[in-house]
Amino acid sequence: MPALYLHIPFCAKKCRYCDFLSFAGCAGEEMRRYIGALAEELALLGGAEGHPGIETVFFGGGTPSLLPEGEAARVLDAVRRNFALSPHAEITIEANPGTLTQAKLAEYRAAGINRLSLGVQSFDDGVLRAAGRIHTANQAEEAVGMAHAAGFENLNADLMAGLPGESEQSLLRSVKRALQLPLTHISLYSLILEEGTPLFADVAAGRAVLPDEDEVAAGWDACAALLQQAGFLRYEVSNFARPGFECRHNLTYWQSGDFYGVGLGASGAVRRGGRTLRRRNHTAFGPYYNALKAGKLPVMERSEERGEEEAFTYLMMALRTTAGLEEGEFARRFGKTIGQMFGPALEKNLAAGRLKLDGGRLALTQTGMDFMNGVLCDFLP
Repeated sequence: MPALYLHIPFCAKKCRYCDFLSFAGCAGEEMRRYIGALAEELALLGGAEGHPGIETVFFGGGTPSLLPEGEAARVLDAVRRNFALSPHAEITIEANPGTLTQAKLAEYRAAGINRLSLGVQSFDDGVLRAAGRIHTANQAEEAVGMAHAAGFENLNADLMAGLPGESEQSLLRSVKRALQLPLTHISLYSLILEEGTPLFADVAAGRAVLPDEDEVAAGWDACAALLQQAGFLRYEVSNFARPGFECRHNLTYWQSGDFYGVGLGASGAVRRGGRTLRRRNHTAFGPYYNALKAGKLPVMERSEERGEEEAFTYLMMALRTTAGLEEGEFARRFGKTIGQMFGPALEKNLAAGRLKLDGGRLALTQTGMDFMNGVLCDFLP
C-alpha cells in the first residue's frame, strides 16, 4: 500500500544549515488555519484517488511537534476519513527536543502515532549553538526518556556529521551518548552545505569554518562501526536500526513504492501504466490556499518518468539500501534486464568492486557506499 507524507512547514527558529521549506515565528492561529487546509487537501486527494489504503504516515517539516496541542490528532482524523489507514500502519512524527511536552506525547499516542523521530543532531552544546538549534544536549536526552516513558518504543534520533565546531571525537561522543538511550533507530547524516543558507554565507565570508572533509569521513566511518557493534544494522546509506525497527515509510521511497505528498511543497509519485507520475504542490501559502478554496488540488508541477529515466531513478533509490535491488523485479518492472539497459556501467562497477551481484540481487559494496555518487553517475541515461 502507498505511503503518505504530511508537510508541516513551521519551526521555532530556522537552523543555520537548513534549506527546507519552512517558516519561523508563525502564530498558533496561522498553524491552525494551515491544518484546516491540510484536511481539505486530504479530502480532495482521497476522493480523487478512490480512498486508497495507506501503510505509513509521516509528519515531516519544519517541526511538526511545534503544532498546538490537538492539531496532529486533527490531521490524523482527516487521514482516517479519506483513506483506508492500515490497522498496522507506521505513523511517524518528527520532533525537536525543545518543543516536546508530556501533553503532546500523550496526544500523539492517543491519536495512534507510534514512531517518534527526534532531531538531535549532536550531544555537544557548542555544536548545537553553532548550528542554530534551539535545544541543549540535556534536553535531547530528557526528550528521549520522556517519549519512552510515554510508551514510544520506536524511537529515532537524527545525528549530523560535519557541523561547525565538531571534531571526530565530539561526533563519537554524540554517538556513544545516543547508544546509552532507549533508541531503536539512529540516522547519521553528513552536512550538505546548501547555497542560500546562513551557514553557507558564513563559510563563504570566513565567519565559520567547517571540519576537514577527511576528518569528517573518518569520524563517520568510526561511528558507523560503533553503531553496528552495538546492534544497529546499517540498512541504508545514512540509517541504522535495531532489527525490525527499519523506517517503513522511508523504505517506500527507496523501493520506489507509491507515495502521496500533502501540504505546502509536498511531492508525490505513483506508478500507472508503465510510467511514474510525479506531482509537487505550491510552495507559497497564497497559491496553496487559493487552489483549495477553488476546490482544486494545490498542484504546482506535474511530470512523468518512463523508460531509462524511470529505471535510473529506481536503481538510484534502491542502491541507497544495503539490500539493493533484485534483478528479476527490475526485469518485470521495465521489460529489460539491468545489463540490457545499463551494461557498460554495470560491468565497470562490478569489476571495480563497487557493486556486487549475489543470488540475483545487485547492491553496493562497502567501497561502493563510500563512492555512491560516482557509481550512479556511470548509470545516468
